Amino acid sequence: MAEQNIERVVVAFPEALTQTFVDDLRTLYDPLALVLKPHITFVFPFTSSLTTASLREFLITTLAGFRPLPVRLDGVTAHGEYLFLNVKRGNDDLIALHDALYGVPLAPFLDPEYTYVPHVTLGVVPERPARLQALAQAHRVSQPLELVLRQLTLLRKRPDGQRETELVLGLD
Repeated sequence: MAEQNIERVVVAFPEALTQTFVDDLRTLYDPLALVLKPHITFVFPFTSSLTTASLREFLITTLAGFRPLPVRLDGVTAHGEYLFLNVKRGNDDLIALHDALYGVPLAPFLDPEYTYVPHVTLGVVPERPARLQALAQAHRVSQPLELVLRQLTLLRKRPDGQRETELVLGLD
């Protein structure tokens, strides 16, 4: 049985990102900081009537080819109005995982206009002068972070805007 249209996203929540400068900067600049922990997005928000069971089957099959992914995060840059904490090691593996996750049945949700750049979003700062100040602040407080991605989480957006965990699947 098909579910009603639900907005979902696939992310990784590396624990090494919490209680660091990442949380501090997101509190200042990211409107989602209170709704969503620091994360790396692999499948961007999509709305579909795919069932949890069909997504689970697809994700399990797709993740079977991946092991835990070591990642080094370092350097903050602006991409348009967004502040990104950049991936400096592990980039190719994260891109490979992203590409695999956009296989059938998620292929229709891949936006061909954008190239996937693995990152952690630190904030949204639309005005250039404020963005330059935010970047300067980020450069003062940021430091390299080494982490390992061990699992992915499928989240669904509730009507109140909060996100709830639908599935957590390990990379093993």
